[in-house]
Amino acid sequence: MTQIIRDIPLSINKDEVLRYLGYRKNKTQITNHISATIDELINESYTWLKPQGIFKTIPLTTKDNKRIITSHKNFYITAPDVVNLFLGSDYLTFLAVTLGESLDEKITCFFDQGEYTRATILDAIGSDGIEQLANKINHIVAQEAAQKGYQLTQRFSPGYGQWDITAQKDLLDLLDIQRIGISMTEHYMLNPQKSITAVIGWKRIVNDNHNYNPCDKCLQQNCEYEKGS
Repeated sequence: MTQIIRDIPLSINKDEVLRYLGYRKNKTQITNHISATIDELINESYTWLKPQGIFKTIPLTTKDNKRIITSHKNFYITAPDVVNLFLGSDYLTFLAVTLGESLDEKITCFFDQGEYTRATILDAIGSDGIEQLANKINHIVAQEAAQKGYQLTQRFSPGYGQWDITAQKDLLDLLDIQRIGISMTEHYMLNPQKSITAVIGWKRIVNDNHNYNPCDKCLQQNCEYEKGS
C-alpha cells in the first residue's frame, strides 16, 4: 500500500545550513550580517516549505549476489554495491520526498533580483530541509519495520555509487510521484529541485544503525560536505 504524508513539520538547523554553505565550526569566521541573514531566511523559509512524502513497501521475489527483483512489475536492481546492500532483505521500501515548488521559485526570484547571497543561503536551507524530511520518512518506515521484527539498511538513491541515474524513471513510476508534485526531466533530474528518491531494505538481522553516517559509504573523496570534517 502506498502511503502519502503531507505537512510534515521541519525545524531548520542553522549549523547544518552553515555546513552546506561551506562554513566549518571553529575554522571559518561568520560575519554578523551573514548570521543575521541566515536567521531571517530560516524564519521566512517555513512559508515556502511544503514538505510531502510518499512511500511504498513491497516484497522481494529474487535476491542473490547479482540481482534484486521485487514483486512489483519485476522492478530489479543489478548495481553491485546496491545488490550487496540489500542482500538478505525481505522487503524494499521505495520513497520520495519534496519541499515543493514555492522554495524553488523563491530561490530563482532572489537570483533574478541579483540577491545572490540570499539565494545561496535559501538553497542551503532547502538542502537541510530535504535531508530532514527524508530522515523523518525513514524513521516512520523504521518504526513500521520494527513492529514486524525488521531493521532497516541505509537508504540508497539512483545516481549514487554504481546505481545508474536512469533507474530513477522506474522508481518514480512505481511510486506515482506526480501525486506529491514531483516530475522528472529528460536527464532524470527531479523537479522541484529539493526532492529526493531512495530505496531502503528490510532485514531481520539485528544491527546497530543508530550511529549510521551516510558519508561512510560514499565514494566521493575529500568531500567538502562530509559530516564531522
